[in-house]
Amino acid sequence: MQTQLISNRYSPSVKWKKVLLGIVFAPSLLMPFIVPLMPLTAKAEQGYRCRSSFKQVSQGSALQVFESPDIGTRNVGELTEGTKVFRTLSDRSGLFRKVQALGGLQGWVLSSRLSSMPSEVRQFNGFLQVKALDGGRINMRESAWLKAKLVGKLPSGNVVRFGHEEGEWSYVTDSSGTSGYIANNYLLCTTAKFKLLNGPDRN
Repeated sequence: MQTQLISNRYSPSVKWKKVLLGIVFAPSLLMPFIVPLMPLTAKAEQGYRCRSSFKQVSQGSALQVFESPDIGTRNVGELTEGTKVFRTLSDRSGLFRKVQALGGLQGWVLSSRLSSMPSEVRQFNGFLQVKALDGGRINMRESAWLKAKLVGKLPSGNVVRFGHEEGEWSYVTDSSGTSGYIANNYLLCTTAKFKLLNGPDRN
């Protein structure tokens, strides 16, 4: 009988073993609930990826513009140091970029000769600036499609609030509360912000 009582007793050593096992295995039990939240947190911290399709010709001799992404093809012109260009395409190797310059000149140039604009902002603050190479207006569309219905035209330099991305487009809202899609090529990160003229600010 004495032996029976001793074997059923809940000793302090057994209690501490159970506590330690709980500490070890509790995180693994919570992982199914924690893991789905991790991508959302990472995405929120990452935010919008600041990039720019507007470049300038870096220092050096005149930059040759070719008909195709190959220096052996026909030369269609040249760009001088400091010329601002709008980058549209890249070849598979990454060595060439197709660009447009004011005046209508367009063609392929060496990527290594293009540098960022001095005023380019690298940090995303929830807002973006609309930009056109010629300072004109940029189309805002009803959906993320080149032929979608126009919602409006925003002047170059206007600041818009970022909503979300859909492929190569961003859903944005201007200061008047008008929302729509603008191609990412025409959006730059900015330090500027605004409060909606109509309705509450949702920063």
